[in-house]
Amino acid sequence: MIKLNKKIKVSVLCHSLNLKYIGKDKFIEGFGDLNVKKNNILCFSNNSKNNFKNKIIIQKNKTNLQNCTTILSRNPRLTMCKILNFFSKKNFVRISKKKNSIHKSVKVSKNNIIGSNIKIEKNCVIESGAKIFSNVIIKKNSIIRSGAIIGAYGFGYERNEKKAPILFPQFGLVQINQNVHVGNNTCIVGGTFNKTIINENTKIDNLVHIAHNVKIGKNCIITAKCQIAGSVKIGNNVWLSPSSSIINKVTINDNAFIGIGSVVIFDVKKNERVFGNPAQSLKK
Repeated sequence: MIKLNKKIKVSVLCHSLNLKYIGKDKFIEGFGDLNVKKNNILCFSNNSKNNFKNKIIIQKNKTNLQNCTTILSRNPRLTMCKILNFFSKKNFVRISKKKNSIHKSVKVSKNNIIGSNIKIEKNCVIESGAKIFSNVIIKKNSIIRSGAIIGAYGFGYERNEKKAPILFPQFGLVQINQNVHVGNNTCIVGGTFNKTIINENTKIDNLVHIAHNVKIGKNCIITAKCQIAGSVKIGNNVWLSPSSSIINKVTINDNAFIGIGSVVIFDVKKNERVFGNPAQSLKK
């Protein structure tokens, strides 16, 4: 969840952007994804059947739940995009600017650290040429090789009514847990609202791209030139062979093996081995 510096009423927001709403005229306290448990948080849903109690939801149809306000939209993601740009332009978004916390055992140069709200725990290695941007947590014993970029701004756009792409602002974090290896010239993008997470003991090779909101489990091997699109979920002990491409929102379950050059467009089951374009299960 991302908080606002200044609360704004739904009616004021809708008037500013020529939108319509149904339900109580609440103060918007922040924004985030559909899993946020706090009340009066602005979210969007492309599933018109979703009902979320005490939320402010952008979706196509009104909700039947009490205490839920609906902002009506034919394209909820585009409307959310416009609202976030409006919030940014008006400086409504609360941006964390905490002082960086870097353990004394970690040797870094000024050129490594770009931004604020960065925490690097003990015994990490940050090689010369690596770049650590704002809102990054790197836990102990992790290695970031030269040329790697951690916390890069995400590539998110939505086409407007004239088919022109407009920016979908990004506000999230990157969390790299213990004993992770990030190879040369690999890029790990910050989350949209929450975190991009690399879990314990996962090893990432050179020239890998990991997009916003990706969750990678423990003990995974991500080899060179893999491309992992937004909101992918990867379980524990997964192997991604060189040049694998994973489409957005796919789930790869524990112990899966992705063959070299595979293009994964469907979920992969636990212990499954897939190969090809599109990737298909290999029969033993």
